[in-house]
Amino acid sequence: GQTRAFMAPPDTLDAFWMWRTEVSQDPVARAVAHARLGQIEQTLAALETAHAARNRRLAFVHLLPEFRMLASHPRFQQIAPFANPPDPQI
Repeated sequence: GQTRAFMAPPDTLDAFWMWRTEVSQDPVARAVAHARLGQIEQTLAALETAHAARNRRLAFVHLLPEFRMLASHPRFQQIAPFANPPDPQI
């Protein structure tokens, strides 16, 4: 495998999420970090990478609060078909 240089975690919350986008091997974890930073395009790109790799964690992305802002986005709906579950009152 490839060896990565150790990067110490940063001291601010935004810097932490930026650090996570750089060091995370998992595209879903990167997507969470990008979403926390408000980076919609990068979030969707990371989720699409996870989808192409058939990442099993995608089964739960519709439950994560970081992705609520994407629930109506067409690209997110293709990645996570449960993003907009039917209304339980119907």
